Amino acid sequence: MNGGYQLIDEATEAEESEGELKLIYENGKFFNETTLEEIRTKINLNI
Repeated sequence: MNGGYQLIDEATEAEESEGELKLIYENGKFFNETTLEEIRTKINLNI
């Protein structure tokens, strides 16, 4: 899809697992920690 995002209403588990949303925090534990610098780099690459 031309490198863009696509919104899917009522996505299946398979579709959801391939999406951009990732687990960050669950049951008092952090997963996939991201720094502000990493976020800025990703944004700048997509501008």
